[in-house]
Amino acid sequence: MRLGSRRAVSPVLAELLLMFVSLLAALLVGSFSFQTIGTASRPAEVSAQLNSCTAAGTNETCSLTLANIGTSNIQTSSSCGVGSDGGSLTSGGTVQAGGTLAVSCFVAGLPYAGSGIPITGWVALSNGADVYFAGSS
Repeated sequence: MRLGSRRAVSPVLAELLLMFVSLLAALLVGSFSFQTIGTASRPAEVSAQLNSCTAAGTNETCSLTLANIGTSNIQTSSSCGVGSDGGSLTSGGTVQAGGTLAVSCFVAGLPYAGSGIPITGWVALSNGADVYFAGSS
């Protein structure tokens, strides 16, 4: 038997294959370490339902229900708004995973406050997301 007649993987190809496998393993370990690959749980997924809005002069107070269908709790921030006017969340807190939270948004100085007017607005969450709502006062 002659040594020259056996076929083998060239050393260059073997080295490239090892580098590829090492790089792939490093990417997988790094992505789990830095959480760039998603997990099986859903984050907070919040929606807002406008219950009512009450006008007092140029002030508007809207009562909302926030619902979280995700698997993580989320905090509300202290800000909300109606239209493009910012306001403050007079009641807020933690929207539990799978639960609801009643909140109130107070906005002062609206030029269009009144009953029967279409309302759009938002509630800010602690993670920087905004939850939008629509209805009429």
